[in-house]
Amino acid sequence: MSEDTTRNLSPDDKLDLLLAEVSSIRTELRNLSDSVAALEAKSYDTRPIWERALAEILEVRTDVQEIKKEMRQSRRQMEVLSSNYVKVIANLGDLEDSVSALENKLERPPA
Repeated sequence: MSEDTTRNLSPDDKLDLLLAEVSSIRTELRNLSDSVAALEAKSYDTRPIWERALAEILEVRTDVQEIKKEMRQSRRQMEVLSSNYVKVIANLGDLEDSVSALENKLERPPA
């Protein structure tokens, strides 16, 4: 069984021991309270960091939207350019045919 360490102490000594333990507990509670307060203060300090991060995220989102808009415009321009290229190639073919016909006329003497 456990040994009672206060059995041989006078009532005054027991009271002193008890008061010392209570004082020790109070000190520990103060330290714990200070630690909690410091942690709470640090958690509030993160608000400006989050606000900056959110502002940067919104800025990036805006940039991405602008890039998407520019890409759509570029895609449309490429489609127009491609369509015009096809027309130019078709016209070039017609011109080549016309030049060949003219060359053939020049090579054959009139009858």
